[in-house]
Amino acid sequence: SGNFYVGLGIGKSDVDIGSGVDVDGDTPLKFYAGYKFSPKLAAEVHHVSIDLDVTGASVGTVEYKNKGIALVSSLPLSPKFSLLGKLGYGRHEASTSVSSGGALDSASDNDVFFGLGGQYNINSNFAIRGEFDNLDSDANLFTVGANYTF
Repeated sequence: SGNFYVGLGIGKSDVDIGSGVDVDGDTPLKFYAGYKFSPKLAAEVHHVSIDLDVTGASVGTVEYKNKGIALVSSLPLSPKFSLLGKLGYGRHEASTSVSSGGALDSASDNDVFFGLGGQYNINSNFAIRGEFDNLDSDANLFTVGANYTF
């Protein structure tokens, strides 16, 4: 197998949309791609998309997007399993709208982020990955996915 890889993860997020409203229980989608410089170091880009329905004090939707680049360090514990650590820089954008239409609020910012996880290599091309990513001070992401190395 080569040094390039692509992957897709789904999971659970915890997003604070302000005003004390904490939203979770959605199904975020994460796409990532990377290049392995060595068995222990890679560079990776990601795109995360989270659509949330908000009920309670306000009814509407929140669209959260995050794009970033990171260095990923791998610590092999066996030939098939490795622990992962990630440190990077990303941009997040969030827009909130009420169900009657119209944008209520929109914000974007750049942040340093980190992540931790594990990867199980099924063979030299396919792997299963579980991760926790702290995307910014208001968003955490837990994903399980698969990646393909070519």
